[in-house]
Amino acid sequence: MTDKNSESDIEDKVRIIFNAFNTEYKAFINGFLLDDIIYQTEVKLHKESIELVGEELTPKDYHNFRAHLSHGLSKASLQYLVDQETNPLRWRRDFSIIKNHDDIARFLLYFSSIKFHISLFSWLGKSQWDGPYNNVRILEYIFKNNINTIEGLRKITGLSRNKVIKKVNKLEEHGFLELLTFYQDTGKGNIKYKWNEKDKTKLIIDKSLFKLPEVTRNIAKIMKSTPDKWYSVQELSDELSYNPRNIGAVCRVLERKNKVECNENWYGGGKLSKIIPKRRGINFYNEGIKHILNFLRQEDSAALAFIKRKKIYFKNLPSALAYYFDVAMHTRKKS
Repeated sequence: MTDKNSESDIEDKVRIIFNAFNTEYKAFINGFLLDDIIYQTEVKLHKESIELVGEELTPKDYHNFRAHLSHGLSKASLQYLVDQETNPLRWRRDFSIIKNHDDIARFLLYFSSIKFHISLFSWLGKSQWDGPYNNVRILEYIFKNNINTIEGLRKITGLSRNKVIKKVNKLEEHGFLELLTFYQDTGKGNIKYKWNEKDKTKLIIDKSLFKLPEVTRNIAKIMKSTPDKWYSVQELSDELSYNPRNIGAVCRVLERKNKVECNENWYGGGKLSKIIPKRRGINFYNEGIKHILNFLRQEDSAALAFIKRKKIYFKNLPSALAYYFDVAMHTRKKS
């Protein structure tokens, strides 16, 4: 990080914040346990955590703090927000890179865990490989920039299609949006086809026109026999016992040739999906993410005032931290 006013430096701030506060406990360490002036050891931080929220909501191993805070450790995502002293190893908050990051930590605990009842970890994910940062980018592209296709998100983020689909599916699980697609790796089957009775031209099937003539022939046969019925790719796969990817490819070709109709305006090689924002997702972005981004990118005083005003109360800390143990820790054990 060099010129603090450069565009790349501003994005580094966004990356650091969301990668750092991807779990309730890391936001708790930053927002409540660290001090602005006094350096504290991991033993001291562990003791203060027990005093604030009890032993049940404090990791048993006090070295847990070192893993989050120590400078130079690959997984210590809080290290950019703290000063460190050695002999003994101890830390305090540092505001040289990002101002008011402790206010952001307290705001995120309220906004995600208390207001929307969602674990930070469940929508931000692991801090490696910029996972949380990319999740926030996708939220912004959907709810601010109105990018409403998987392909559009893939191009602007530089992520693979499969990664974008997984991230969008996670947002859909939280009720933020609805994803309509005939990508088979979503397993949803929203897109359906039926035979186009208006097209009276004969369907000629040979290898020069179709790469999968047998699959095409059998799809045409079953759809022509029930011209009023809409079929998903998965339904055709179940009935014909062909690979869904092959069936999807054939249906797109048949659609381009006007032999089948689609229940949405999809076409092969183009618009293969549609993302529909839901009210919950719009509120999630506008009432939380937008204010953090406005402060980090523009040092917006109104955004900072909102963040400071909407912080978690001490009495709600146990409820917020319960997500860390019930959701985040459970997810990590599974993975």
